[in-house]
This record gives sequence, structure tokens and C-alpha cells, in this order.
Amino acid sequence: MGGSRQAAGAQANWFSALARAFTARGSQVVTGCCLGADAAVVSGLAGSQALKVFAVFGANGSGSWQWSAIAAVQAHASAGGRVNWAVGAWPGRQLAKQLSARTATVARAATSGAVVLFAAPRSRGSTLLARSVAARGLPVIAVAWGFPASQLPSLGAGSWVVRGLPSLTVAVAQWVQGQQGLTL
Repeated sequence: MGGSRQAAGAQANWFSALARAFTARGSQVVTGCCLGADAAVVSGLAGSQALKVFAVFGANGSGSWQWSAIAAVQAHASAGGRVNWAVGAWPGRQLAKQLSARTATVARAATSGAVVLFAAPRSRGSTLLARSVAARGLPVIAVAWGFPASQLPSLGAGSWVVRGLPSLTVAVAQWVQGQQGLTL
């Protein structure tokens, strides 16, 4: 699970409740360490063994940046939750590359698919997570909050299919892989 750093208020509460619903059904959840959607998941599942957090910063907050959810991730770890620290962090590596490496690690750790909260149509990190999971052939569900699902970014060969009835605020869509080759 992951998504927009801009997620707040009702978006964050909804995403946090969704994470709790997944774990109540026995699912394991992986997420990153940013404010917004990641922090909502971490706060909603603080201390749960069903959650694994991949943090780009160290246990003491070193290597963090303005959008890091340091307090939420540290609280999760202090309560006995699982955290992989300094994922993607290499000395001298640009922050954007660290975050991309961390997101790729989250995508590789996903075992049954991804739910990605988009608060804007062109969120780079959210798109990277969704594309990385889709490239593995796993299901991707996008929550388009505040804009139509038709504006969700393409993940490659395939298309978004709206699931349920979209509201004025939220649309949920599933990425459906397209044909990978010709069959004769």
C-alpha cells in the first residue's frame, strides 16, 4: 500500500481503515515511509506484525527529508513493528534515487498486489509503485481521490477499469493488463 504524500484528513483516515481491514482478513501489508498515504498505513497499523515498513532514513531519523514520517515509523518500530531502515540510502546518492530505490523495494515485497492512493493524476512515486507492481503481473488497484479515474496514468500495455460506482470525490479502478503478444 502506498500513495500520495498529499493524502490528509478523510483520505488518510480512509486509507488507514483500508489497511486495518486488509490485516483483519489476514493479509500482510508493506509500505514506505513518507507522510500522507504511507503514514496513514503506518499509524493505522502501528506495532502490528502484519505491517512491514521500508524507510529510506535510519532508525534515528538520519537521512530523512521534509516528507518523511519519522515519528510514525519510529512509533511503529518502538511498538515492536517491523521496519527495514535506510532502504535505498547510499552515501552520496541523490534523494530522488533513494526514494525510487525504496519504492522499488516496496513493490518487490508486495506478494499479492498493490492499492495505491492517487491524490493527483501525475504523482511520480505513486505511479512508480503501481507500474512496478503491475510489471510483476500482480493486481493494482488505484484510488483516484478528487479526480476522475480516466486521468490515472497508464502503467503500460493495458487500461484502468472502474470498479463500483465512482462518487464525486473517489473512484476506484483496477489495472487490467493488455495483450502481451499475438496468438495465431
